Amino acid sequence: MAVAMRLASMNSISNPTTARASDSFMRKLVILLLLVVNAALGIVLWFRVNSELPLLLSTFFADATLGLIAGFGGKFVFRKWNLAVHYLVVFVSVVVGMILLGSLTEFVLGIGPLGLSRETSKQFRQLSFDNTLPAQLRSLEIDIRTIFDFSRMDAGDAAHFAGSLLLAAMSLQAWRKSPRQVIEVEPLGHSQIEVEPRSSIGASLAPDGSHGSNLHQPVVWFRSPTPSATPTPRVRSKNRIKPFVPKEAKAPRRSRSRRKANIQLAVVEEHRCPYCLDPVARNDARGVKECEVCHTLHHADCWAITGFCQVPHLNT
Repeated sequence: MAVAMRLASMNSISNPTTARASDSFMRKLVILLLLVVNAALGIVLWFRVNSELPLLLSTFFADATLGLIAGFGGKFVFRKWNLAVHYLVVFVSVVVGMILLGSLTEFVLGIGPLGLSRETSKQFRQLSFDNTLPAQLRSLEIDIRTIFDFSRMDAGDAAHFAGSLLLAAMSLQAWRKSPRQVIEVEPLGHSQIEVEPRSSIGASLAPDGSHGSNLHQPVVWFRSPTPSATPTPRVRSKNRIKPFVPKEAKAPRRSRSRRKANIQLAVVEEHRCPYCLDPVARNDARGVKECEVCHTLHHADCWAITGFCQVPHLNT
């Protein structure tokens, strides 16, 4: 026994990760079982207080409550474990809770009575608690398939257990995110794409008249330009992204033109008669007539011919 304890301690020291994982699993399992036991005790207390309720309603409430608490508790306590571990610990906790419910309510709720078979109980009675107990336990001939006696259980117990387990499984699947499937696609270079002209498709026929393997190859009609080895860096501006151009490659800026404009402004004011289109001055020898509305200057003789201003602002 001491040698076995020493070997177990040496294994735990040599494999600290495995020992830590097993310790964490057992600690979480104990926490879950304590949660289920407390839920079973609460259900039993509620059943004793509300004993006048119909038995069918009390049974359904007990099975549903125990299954939901076991399912959500296992999902929360073992949230970083996989789904198989969730189902295993939830199944164990539901079995423990249902057996505890049956034993505390005189087998009205839960399942039971569940006991050992006659042969197994007879072997356990023959055990003597002395120094030879480990050897006696190893010498026991216990059949796992007949260790429990299910003859005193009826179909109602199986229905209660199945209903509680079903609700526990439904609570495990509730609000579960489906894992994202990531598909890695290896990019194909231009050297790996074989392009055949259309005339070669007819030549790909086998001698026996069947189509060759080249018939099903894709035909690329437009080839994209070959990417350069050194990509051109891009510079972000305020409105859009422009390709980066080195300073040496920039075109020289044009110098501003210094030639005079075609239109020039002068200080001298020139008036022309709108009738004869000849220049007219304030001291013209032909006489000057100024319009009272637009103040346009006319020759006096031109104004006398028409009798009104030749600018069409008053013409109808």
